[in-house]
Amino acid sequence: MYRRFRVEKCIFNRLFTKRYISLICFIIIFPRIHCHSQPCNVNQFCNNDDLGKNFDFRGQSTYGKFSPGDTCNIQAVLYSGNEERILICSDPKLGSVQFKVFRMVKEYKRIIKHIEKKEFQEPIYKTDKKGKPIPKLDDWGKPMKDNMDDFIFEIESYKKTIRLDTIWKIERKTKEEILFDSRKGSRFYDCRIAETEPIMIEMVIPKTTDAKLKTYKGCVGIMIGRIFHTSNFKQFNKAN
Repeated sequence: MYRRFRVEKCIFNRLFTKRYISLICFIIIFPRIHCHSQPCNVNQFCNNDDLGKNFDFRGQSTYGKFSPGDTCNIQAVLYSGNEERILICSDPKLGSVQFKVFRMVKEYKRIIKHIEKKEFQEPIYKTDKKGKPIPKLDDWGKPMKDNMDDFIFEIESYKKTIRLDTIWKIERKTKEEILFDSRKGSRFYDCRIAETEPIMIEMVIPKTTDAKLKTYKGCVGIMIGRIFHTSNFKQFNKAN
């Protein structure tokens, strides 16, 4: 009886363990199946001809899911000595996704802050027959001078004078300088970088009148590729 009880208990434990393991596997596997039901990869909708043969798109490329009417801005860095290519790969259901590349340029302009009005008394000096100012004499009859070693002249009267002083300030503004706009017909932006600089990429997904697509989320990849032309990169490759 005892032995039979041990066998029945062992069979129960095995069945329970199998069910328990199956339940764990289902819980672990099910979310993965759900997550990959709508895949989104960085170059999922890219044309190989647009990507080119020698561009390395690792590093700054990014992707995400967007709906019609969405706008996205990202910042990237273009490094000196490299040949860069920027393009957009998008789900065809989102329509013709447009993008532009621009840099932020700082401008400095000197403008008037305000004008100060100052009123003061201007001296009118006594003059001789020739119209020259008469210097003021000291007790010994010598012409007097001020601390700047300039002659001091006899003052006849004062007149009211108004002076306008302009106070200036430097105004700093930042504006967009467009480097590329896909609306002009080209599918990608190519450039050779002389100096490292940050740039902005603005992506615009067109709106739709289709009610079924207004809430649709499609994959869009912002591809930023480069070809290295610097000697430092070649030496690094040889070292590895």
